[in-house]
Amino acid sequence: MSRTSITRHDGFVIDACVVYECTGQRPRGDFLSPDTALGAARSGPQGGVVVDDFLRVEGFENVFAAGDLCSHGTREVKLIDAAERNAACVARNVLRLSRAKAAGVAPPPLATYSTRSSPTTFCLALGPRDGALCVGGRTVLGPAAAVAKAVLRWARVARAAGRPAGDFLAGAAAAALAVGRRFL
Repeated sequence: MSRTSITRHDGFVIDACVVYECTGQRPRGDFLSPDTALGAARSGPQGGVVVDDFLRVEGFENVFAAGDLCSHGTREVKLIDAAERNAACVARNVLRLSRAKAAGVAPPPLATYSTRSSPTTFCLALGPRDGALCVGGRTVLGPAAAVAKAVLRWARVARAAGRPAGDFLAGAAAAALAVGRRFL
């Protein structure tokens, strides 16, 4: 493989403008020393940190993991939407625990993480006028997917910056996913 071609095992060369190598999904948990209790929790497939249904690290009451690092029993595909759902669940649980501690009361039930609530979704830009969009197993290719990717990227940046338009577009994206799950 080079930056502009791939050679198959039979010697056939596939030329391209650009080649992206996207293989494997290894958690980046090397910073966790294996001789610590937290490092020992890296017993999931490919070295992920094993978490329960609340995304708590196995063996810890108040330590959570999200994204590529966590190994949850659902075998979810590690894409940005999964990482965002992981982070939202962890944030809800940390807030619940910290608010209960500050108030001196028993913590409420923790939020449960589930991949059943959202289909596998990805949107990939392939240049300014081409792309691939997949929602729940249905795929759209071409300019419409490129536009969707540009809008999603803009919405994420706007939302992170605290601009109201980002919240509106994030809500619209959630509604589109719900409609897609129901009718696609």
